[in-house]
Amino acid sequence: MISKDKPLVTIYIVSKNYGRFLNQSIKSVLDQTYKNWELFVVDDNSDDETAKIMNKYKNYKDNIKFIFNSKNIGLQRTANTILSKSLGKYFIRLDADDWLEKNAIELMINILEKKNNLEIVFGNYNFTNEYGEKIGTDKKYDYKERTNLKHFPVHGACTMFRVKTLKKVGGYNEKFKAQDGWEIWQKIAEKNKIFHIKKTLFNYRQHNNSLSVNKSKILKYRNLIFKDLFKKLKKNKLNCLAIIPVKENYSNFFNVPFLKIGKKNLLDKAIGCAFNSNKVNKIAITTSSKKVINYLNKKKNKSHKNLFLVKRNEEKKNKYADIRKIILDVSKRYEKKYKKKIDLIVYLSIHAPFRTSYHIDEAINVLQVNNCDTVFSVNIEYDPIFKFSKKGINVLNPGRFDELNFERETLLKYNGSILLTKYRKIKKSKLFAGDLGYLEMTNEESQQIKSYDDYIRIKNLLKK
Repeated sequence: MISKDKPLVTIYIVSKNYGRFLNQSIKSVLDQTYKNWELFVVDDNSDDETAKIMNKYKNYKDNIKFIFNSKNIGLQRTANTILSKSLGKYFIRLDADDWLEKNAIELMINILEKKNNLEIVFGNYNFTNEYGEKIGTDKKYDYKERTNLKHFPVHGACTMFRVKTLKKVGGYNEKFKAQDGWEIWQKIAEKNKIFHIKKTLFNYRQHNNSLSVNKSKILKYRNLIFKDLFKKLKKNKLNCLAIIPVKENYSNFFNVPFLKIGKKNLLDKAIGCAFNSNKVNKIAITTSSKKVINYLNKKKNKSHKNLFLVKRNEEKKNKYADIRKIILDVSKRYEKKYKKKIDLIVYLSIHAPFRTSYHIDEAINVLQVNNCDTVFSVNIEYDPIFKFSKKGINVLNPGRFDELNFERETLLKYNGSILLTKYRKIKKSKLFAGDLGYLEMTNEESQQIKSYDDYIRIKNLLKK
């Protein structure tokens, strides 16, 4: 029975073939210490026992409502449907394969009722295996100490929002079929509007059918979210200079810019990537190679009209490039020649043949939406990594032995594909200083050619 004396919470559970887990999910709501809730259980066109499990509860309580979709409509559209039907003051999703701790709703309600300025409340969670056995607990860092909250969205499920806030921002964007947590977090999260309860509030089941294992789909929709948010900012277009450093020969690795992947060589792939970007205004090639300069001068009047060539001094074959020094040198020459102020620098290696213009545009979207100083392309490290310490050798991410992604153990590896920075920032600071953001890429997209072995391996992969 719904009470008018206490704030009502709208909870919803969506099952798409998660019938084998659904009973535990529903029961965790029924067992809550806080009783003033309404529950929507949605069968998103499942072909398993989902409907059968739901029918067991049909006459259980009048505050449980059931929706049977004749076709799969996804989380975002379902969330908006529930939001339109909600009678609650607060709103929370529980995934059909997860379950709540008994006092989860009560703890979150108490915080939101006491602190009217808050919009979002969330807690820690247990990882469990497919059989519901606990295998770890993800304990979040303190959000009060973070430079920029936008880089660290919370879990999309089991996070409580005010209904009026969700409606104010237009609810969930139905264009996106994943990453609803990222989208709504970007629209709402501010430092004085969120609260992290440092207790375990729910149990997050890991299994092969979980959406969270589909990395390509997740990254696709995450980047579409940033593209959409950028459009809504209506900011003036910034002057972005792409800088492509080109070295012809390395120790035991020669004629590198002219190695072909498919129909194009590495140099032309890098130039084409920048040229096709909607956000790059000019492309600077900096090199000490006469062969590269002659090659580009021949093509400059044809396909490479937007190039600015900068000749560098001769380099030793095994010497690593000083990235900051290259950026500052090229930028000064550009400003002197074109009399234009630079806003952004995107530094592009020729060794990343599968990076595209889409990745450049994505990185700029992230930088402008999150208003950070630098964005760099990364791969998240999913293998256990060790380091030396005073006491010996320590593992940095032990959760990876159980294939768990603890926030405190997340390791981001710069993959060399994209380094984007505000020019005014890099003039005053070292690389990777200030507020850092990242663009995650798949391992396939970020493959590098740094040796003949790499080149042969990738050529063979493309043949397959």
